[in-house]
This record gives sequence, C-alpha cells and structure tokens, in this order.
Amino acid sequence: MALLCKDLLKISQALDKTYALLEKHQEETTGLESIEIAKHEWKQAFTYAMSDVFRA
Repeated sequence: MALLCKDLLKISQALDKTYALLEKHQEETTGLESIEIAKHEWKQAFTYAMSDVFRA
C-alpha cells in the first residue's frame, strides 16, 4: 500500500506541474476551465484513494 501511495503522489505532482505549464501557455478561457475541472476531478479521486488506503 505504501508503494501505491507514493505512485499516486508522484502522479499528482506530475499533473500539477503539467497544469502549471499549460496554464502559462493557454490563452483561451475555455481551455483553462477544462484543465481546472480535470485537475479537480483528479484531486477528488486521489483523496478518495488515499482515504481508502488509510482505512485498510
């Protein structure tokens, strides 16, 4: 389970870095909204997975 947590954390960090890069280069508001929604969904899934790991 610890390995899963580390993997999920690395994925989350990579997505945050990707989001930051895309935000710098994205000029259309619609694109930024889509990215923000995807980021929010990922963070919800990550939080759920982490809470499931700690409940076990």
